[in-house]
Amino acid sequence: MTDFQPKSLCNVVYKLISKTIANRFRAILPHIISENQSAFIPGRLITDNVLVAFELMHFKNHKNAGRDGYMAAKLDMSKAFDRVEWCFIKGVLEKLGFNSKWINLVMRCISSISYSVIINGAACGNIFPTRGLRQGDPLSPYLFLICTEGLFALIHRAIRNQRLTSISTCRGCPRVTHLLFADDIILFCKASARESRELRNILQKYEEGSGQKINTDKSSIFFSPNTTQDTRDEILATLGPMQDTRHTKYLGLPSIIGRSKKSPPPPGFHKINIDGASSESDNCSSVGVVIKDCWGQVVAALCKPLQACYPAELTEIMAVEQGVLLAQELQLPSVIVELDSSNAIQAIHEKATGSSFGHLIQEILQASESCETCLFKHLNRNFNSVAHELAQHAIRTGSQHLWKGVTPPAIVPFLQADMM
Repeated sequence: MTDFQPKSLCNVVYKLISKTIANRFRAILPHIISENQSAFIPGRLITDNVLVAFELMHFKNHKNAGRDGYMAAKLDMSKAFDRVEWCFIKGVLEKLGFNSKWINLVMRCISSISYSVIINGAACGNIFPTRGLRQGDPLSPYLFLICTEGLFALIHRAIRNQRLTSISTCRGCPRVTHLLFADDIILFCKASARESRELRNILQKYEEGSGQKINTDKSSIFFSPNTTQDTRDEILATLGPMQDTRHTKYLGLPSIIGRSKKSPPPPGFHKINIDGASSESDNCSSVGVVIKDCWGQVVAALCKPLQACYPAELTEIMAVEQGVLLAQELQLPSVIVELDSSNAIQAIHEKATGSSFGHLIQEILQASESCETCLFKHLNRNFNSVAHELAQHAIRTGSQHLWKGVTPPAIVPFLQADMM
């Protein structure tokens, strides 16, 4: 039954009554509906939410430093209009101070519905529902907005009690925790286990009262780059099986816009991004390698912990060796190897086989001869976050992983920041 969509067949008399009530609602909605909701309200535009969301996502996307990370949860409501409980609408109308006669008139309108099931072209039986708003009814959009005020009230109470933290792009700027356009919801708060639990409790209360249901399969969370992987995993475990990804679009428009930070390789080339990492506390070094084609698709990736904690330059050289060997294994004809260590690049260009790590340079040069073209280039560290995250992943897990033809889940949030 989840694939069936009820069709509203309202007669002329009902539509005249419903339209009259809707027009009366329309006049007072700007005074009772929160400013965060921009749908169906006179004087409010869809572009208002788009612009605010763009500024907030741009701020979060560049939040690379600081102790506190932030997150944006984009929520998808499953069959939003069909699941609204009538008793919840009545309760919200009473809390907003509407007269009992007006409330009874509205409830008589929404409860006058009945359904029939068409089987082999014939309508069979009568079904009298106890919840849901008719799509196509002039009154339904305004009643749904009133329903969402229940969610706003829960969020505002959590903010007053300092259980949720709103986000601001600069000092003195208005703080924002949520934006809505009808049932399109995006929530902002600190990326912490405590606030994720509070957000889960708010959504559970709203679901129980209103009948709404969050579709976690279509919902997603975007974390600021300074949020640790352990924190991300804990939050995703708390809120459910949501995707850890960037919201590329909001209300049909790009939520993050920026120029390409790196030029793509020529057609036929593959780009290999490489990085090494060391942790004195874990007494371990590691390497991270990601190979992408000229369209930016991940072809292969590798993370590997090393046997000891090595100096930074030596770790970078060992990372280059692993990257070139992986390219040799994949039989890639033309590659561009990028890393953020200028000393390692210089040692390879000068063929410093007489240095303390000359044997590694020799192996790199021999492996690179299997390619028709193999170029080594220096890359700014800020644009090498994917390979760096893979190296850190090897330290955290203490195990080696090789992915071919699939994207490692750990690097999905970093792929757009590390644009080709």
